[in-house]
Amino acid sequence: NSSTSTSLAVAANTTSGWSFSTISLSFTSNVQDTFVFNLNEANGFGSNFNPATIQSNAQFGGDMIMDFDPADGDKIKIMDGTDALSPADAASMLSVAAGMGMYTTYITGTSGVLFSSTQFELSTVLESNFTDV
Repeated sequence: NSSTSTSLAVAANTTSGWSFSTISLSFTSNVQDTFVFNLNEANGFGSNFNPATIQSNAQFGGDMIMDFDPADGDKIKIMDGTDALSPADAASMLSVAAGMGMYTTYITGTSGVLFSSTQFELSTVLESNFTDV
């Protein structure tokens, strides 16, 4: 019996400027979950590499994984448009920036953030965490 819980991202132009909310993705413990991300939807997709921008993109509008458990068989699927990347391809193009208790996964060579997590399981890019099915 699987249940999911998600929050949608919201951006609003207020009198004091743009206000952003983060999508938080949490799924059910003890059940296999697949977290799906599209490269072109990375917060900051196509931007130049800048460590400060990566942290900003993670904090303001970046997605967050809150219950990733490899022991449950949880996986991450990276899409390039309508095509799923192989686990090897996904792992080879992603990096992790650590800071302030957060692990931020971004597209190597850019400031495009796919997701962040406080979970140690996502502190490095492991090919075994990805799927293409």
